[in-house]
Amino acid sequence: MDEMPRYTSVKLSIFDRVEWDGGVFRVKPSKDGRSYIFTEVHGAGQIEKFSYAQIARLVRNRAIVIRKGYYTEEELDKRKKRLLDPDIIPEHVRFRARMITKFLEEQKQGLRSRSDESILEFYDDYTEEFEKHLPKARGGNKKVVIETHHPCTPRHFMRLVKIFEDGSYSPFSLMYGGDPSEKTSRKSTLSARTNAYIDAEARKLATSKRTEIATRWQLMTIENSHSADPVVLPDIRTFYRRVAKIKKMLIHLGQLGA
Repeated sequence: MDEMPRYTSVKLSIFDRVEWDGGVFRVKPSKDGRSYIFTEVHGAGQIEKFSYAQIARLVRNRAIVIRKGYYTEEELDKRKKRLLDPDIIPEHVRFRARMITKFLEEQKQGLRSRSDESILEFYDDYTEEFEKHLPKARGGNKKVVIETHHPCTPRHFMRLVKIFEDGSYSPFSLMYGGDPSEKTSRKSTLSARTNAYIDAEARKLATSKRTEIATRWQLMTIENSHSADPVVLPDIRTFYRRVAKIKKMLIHLGQLGA
């Protein structure tokens, strides 16, 4: 269920959604200007006509729920982002989102400003938390710090803050290449053969084995290197983005079965 507020107003528009008698309805004003036409969504196509007084009575009796602006483009985009699976977001991107969220919370409380000095002070206070989320070194290997784990310059940090705000505070907006839910995506520079290969590998995540994305990437790079006719693979970041384009429901169906 979405988190939109429930209204009790009878002033409706075509962008509102009505929940009544177990059904979901779109709304439009009637030609007489004294009532509304309710058309059921994804149901039997039921159509009802209610006067203002009838709707007011349903509201008073809590028999109807009105969600204002539910079908506006802005709300549709927000719901689309919420449907994306956060499990496909790399840990350091989730960390970045947590960091920016913390900064915005402290700014709202009056503890921070968007000046370079305030951002650098925020970095100092956040260092301990930052270190907790750095990749752990594996036995016998030197610690590798990926570029995106660094706090970055204050100017770049503010660019990320703006992207995060414009992206409805979704961690996906901070991923490489942006949010996979956007209407249009950048044209791929990969060959058709490479695209087909990584698409097929991404779909292999939808199995009961529930393989991690990074593990699937490691397996596919090994398999590809031993192939008689290997393809040119992109960066692992591209693979994360490709997985992000698979609907969450399809992955869950493959992992959980019936």
